[in-house]
Amino acid sequence: LFDSMSRTVASVQSGDIFPRSISEITAEWLSMTLGQSVSNLEAKRIGADRGMLGDVFRLTFDSSKGGTQSIIAKFASDREESRASALKAGIFLREISFYREIAHMIESRVPQCFGAWYDDRTAEFLLLLESISFDDTVDQTVGISKREAEMMMMELARLHVPVAKLGAAANSMFPFTENRRLINQKMFIQRGWPNLRNILDEPGEWDTEQLIDGLAHAHRRAAGLPEVFLHGDVRADNLLYSPDRSEVVLVDWQGACLGARTWDLAYFLIQCLTVDDREKWQSDLLMLYCDEVARVTPGISHQNLFAEVESELGIGAWFPLIVACSLFVVADCTEPRTLQLARTIAQRALHMLEATGEL
Repeated sequence: LFDSMSRTVASVQSGDIFPRSISEITAEWLSMTLGQSVSNLEAKRIGADRGMLGDVFRLTFDSSKGGTQSIIAKFASDREESRASALKAGIFLREISFYREIAHMIESRVPQCFGAWYDDRTAEFLLLLESISFDDTVDQTVGISKREAEMMMMELARLHVPVAKLGAAANSMFPFTENRRLINQKMFIQRGWPNLRNILDEPGEWDTEQLIDGLAHAHRRAAGLPEVFLHGDVRADNLLYSPDRSEVVLVDWQGACLGARTWDLAYFLIQCLTVDDREKWQSDLLMLYCDEVARVTPGISHQNLFAEVESELGIGAWFPLIVACSLFVVADCTEPRTLQLARTIAQRALHMLEATGEL
């Protein structure tokens, strides 16, 4: 199947005709798109409880190339408010651009893409991706093991390519500290923090304006740090660990951007580890990361890099707090897991922000 689907990612154009929802994908359309006969097509929604902003389905079908095959179909959310926020922030277009421009340039394991369509008027899109077997018992709210964290640190070291190495492809991504992004993040605090604070066990005394000022200060400091390519949403729900732990695959590239390493590193440590585990393992994990970066990136000193990421780690802790606030704006808060994720993320982020003197 995959050998017959080695075509480049489809064009991204306003007004492209493509299925906008799972009900519009037919065996006839899929046959034409994949270049083979498809029959007995079935679709099953997946990831509904994993905090995703889009709607994701596994398509299973019989292929004329032989046997039963499966691929992933990912659509924009059917919630208008979510799509409006995505259009303003460009997050869906970012994922499309990643598969078109960047994916083939990095060493990290990512899903193969068989087709991508996007409408820049509505932020509706469709991605057809490789279906990957993974351990679905990994739970972000519980946290991951040290071995799993080590695997991901190695992936991040290979992912964080210096911007200069990307060449013209870097133009498809914008900086994390771009002013439009900061404006959007401030909006999430304004609209989300009052609701988020109400569900926290220890919300603290910080008001909305204090948090906005702290975020703006972090952006200014991060703007002076070296830029690399970032995933932007390195949380356990976006990490597909193989059952035998031989590999981990990064998915959901809607947050891809350019910026300081601290945004990804702090985000990962907060999102994927309990507070106790992070405090026990943080130094070892950062050392492992710096070792691998120094190995794959000529001219980088392990010692200097470790000093940088350790001293600036608190900057990145602001981002998961923003994400927790944003769930009250872009996600479905009637889903119990959405509130659970928001509470867990926020409490871990606030702990690091306090520990590093950011609050």
